[in-house]
Amino acid sequence: MRNYIYYRFKTLLGDKMMLFWTLLFPVALALFFSFTLVKVYSTATAFEAIEVAVPQTLDNQSILKAVLPVLEEEDLILVNSTKDLESAKTQLQDGEISAIIQETDGIVMTVKSSTSDSTILKMIFDQITQKTSMLERIFSQKPELAATDFINEAYTVETYTTQIKDDNMSFSVIYFYSLMAMEILYGIQWGVKSTYYLQAQRSPAALRTNIAPMSRLKLVLIDIGVVFVITAVEVLLLYLFIRYPLNISFGNQVFWVIAASLAALFTAIALGYFISVYLKGEERHKEGLATAITLTFSFSCGMQYPGLKYLVGRYLPWFATINPAYLLTDSYYTLYYGKAISIVEKNIMITLAIGVIAAILAAIRLRGDQYDSL
Repeated sequence: MRNYIYYRFKTLLGDKMMLFWTLLFPVALALFFSFTLVKVYSTATAFEAIEVAVPQTLDNQSILKAVLPVLEEEDLILVNSTKDLESAKTQLQDGEISAIIQETDGIVMTVKSSTSDSTILKMIFDQITQKTSMLERIFSQKPELAATDFINEAYTVETYTTQIKDDNMSFSVIYFYSLMAMEILYGIQWGVKSTYYLQAQRSPAALRTNIAPMSRLKLVLIDIGVVFVITAVEVLLLYLFIRYPLNISFGNQVFWVIAASLAALFTAIALGYFISVYLKGEERHKEGLATAITLTFSFSCGMQYPGLKYLVGRYLPWFATINPAYLLTDSYYTLYYGKAISIVEKNIMITLAIGVIAAILAAIRLRGDQYDSL
């Protein structure tokens, strides 16, 4: 058995291309994010205050009433005195203001055209909307927090404006969280590749594996263990690189960060096995589907555009629920604030449930494989 374990490690680690895409590429991408995105977002205060109009009377429950004074205090925006919508539209057309900000079901921003000022405003208010949505979920789980200083922390300079200035927690942080999620979802590719060596009809190496004097269950468990170790080491290396050299915080709840990551990793590997044993066709088709799923899940949790995570959660909640990457980044984001661990526990349970279902179905298929001769 020891020889077989060594052989499996040697075989899987011998795929240099796989190692490049699942380890070196994410590290390079993290370095690129650090060199570009963090610096871009941290320079937002180099701009002069952006003049906007808020043509409505805000009540005490309004999000805008809470955050606008903070944004003005930090010289990020300047709210003019216009309270009439038509006058505000005229000012917008004449270029006297950069945007009209209103609050209906959510925060709505109207601009004349896309400019650097409007881009900055959109990033700010997208982040505010995301934080508000997260706080609502936290308060639904722990309503007692609404009466504490926690809600004050959420609507302070540290939450919105410092995030633009501070590399530790800025708008760019969601890119790093989604990158971690993508790295973990690469477990799907490893799962697909692993089954190539388990089903006798798929390769000569798999044929030799199936005539080994060892039970099929033991072969499968060893294979899963080897894949899990390889992917866990890759995830750990990327995490350490993001956390320390790049100085991106994941909060102080290290145990829950590890638990959420391992649950997502198990599910990713199980999905890889499930895809590989049930999808008929060439290996490249299976690998292509695994890549498509990985990129789609990563994209939907904010890798290309942080605001998309909020949009998916609001308009496609069913997709967010079955997306391990979305659940994982949601856990990371919640853990940063160190509150409402019940949300993280719920995300972990959903993630594990998806993984267990995929693993059981894959095991049933592998167990049912029979060959007339080998």
